[in-house]
Amino acid sequence: MKSYLVIFFSLLLAINISSQLNIKSNSDNLKLIGRIKLLGEVNGSLIYFKDKNMYLLSFLNRVYDYKFESFWMNEQSKNELYQLIIDELPKKEKNKIIEIELEDNRILSLEMHKKRASLNIWDGYKWYKTYWYKLRLLNSLFNKDKGRLYTKADGTIFIE
Repeated sequence: MKSYLVIFFSLLLAINISSQLNIKSNSDNLKLIGRIKLLGEVNGSLIYFKDKNMYLLSFLNRVYDYKFESFWMNEQSKNELYQLIIDELPKKEKNKIIEIELEDNRILSLEMHKKRASLNIWDGYKWYKTYWYKLRLLNSLFNKDKGRLYTKADGTIFIE
């Protein structure tokens, strides 16, 4: 019985360790707006869903590696968040935190230190934290990037 449990948990860990962002999509209504790529792997992405008229901002959680966290934004929220980042980040302030309430009772904590920013989410129980990004990487996230977005036959999205 113990060997079955060990095998089960080993398989469970092996399945969860993946750097691919798995989003199910049943149509080709996706557009990659931008991405952040660090050390050859996608670390964050902004995808536009035409049918929902919403943006999905996803990032790799640095607290629990290989697990992505995401939240939805409309066009106005996306533009306001980006404007806030490009207005506040060049000020080079130390340890500035701006909290933004999201739709689903979660809080987006925009932390800035000198010329770097981190987007963190508090869901009431635990933190989901991004890496620290410079403005040029955040620009590549919110603006059109050279990355490609593929939808596989099973509907999984793969960002390159």
